[in-house]
Order: sequence, then C-alpha cells, then structure tokens
Amino acid sequence: MHPRVTENTCPRCLCKFYTISAGRETKCPFCGYSLRLSDLEKRAESRALIQRSCDLHKGDHTLSGQTVDIAKGGVCVKISDDFRYDKGDTLRVVIRDFEIDTGARVVWIKKFDSFLCKAGFRFLNQL
Repeated sequence: MHPRVTENTCPRCLCKFYTISAGRETKCPFCGYSLRLSDLEKRAESRALIQRSCDLHKGDHTLSGQTVDIAKGGVCVKISDDFRYDKGDTLRVVIRDFEIDTGARVVWIKKFDSFLCKAGFRFLNQL
C-alpha cells in the first residue's frame, strides 16, 4: 500500500498544507494549531476563497461578519462578535456583493475565544 498525499486546510489560519497519511494528529506548519487529520471535513463541492462583508439575521438581532469561503450550497463566515447561536439554528445570510439573501442552517461552529469564531452555514435554498 502506497502512502497517500492529502491536501488540508488549517481551520484557524486557512493555510493549505499537505500530509502523507490521514488519521493522525498533526500541527499546522504555519500557525502551530493542533488538529486531527481524521476530523478534517471532506467537502462534497468546491468552495471559492472569497472574503466579503456579510450580515447574519435572526429576529431583530444582526451580526456582521466576513465570508471565508463560498460554495453553491453554503458559506463559512468569520465573526468577531458574540455568536449566540447553536448548531442547527436557522438564520438569514445576506452577502450584498453577490446578491445573496437566503435562509441558512448552522452546520458547525469553531470558537477561538469569547469574541472570535467561524461558523459554517448550509443554504436552505441551493444557489
């Protein structure tokens, strides 16, 4: 069996790096963040690394953030505010530069401290 080279993206600094085999813990060579390669998400669709301002709305509460990447079915957003939502919650995502205004479900949340997190959203209506 030959070793398999895998391209990975660090969830903290978003730098791409390569590993020879999956399933072990490793550190990002750029920022030192520890991650288990078995936990890296395998994407079903390609994403474009695009940074644009966006707003997240739920009721009368609005959070501002910045997109990290966008795909046909979802978006990753970096938020520098108190993100008070949970996995499974539904919000409205507005990205004006791309005329996106749609409902989305929170799929995952990674909090780095009390006021910095990234969250992945699955669009309820495919774009």
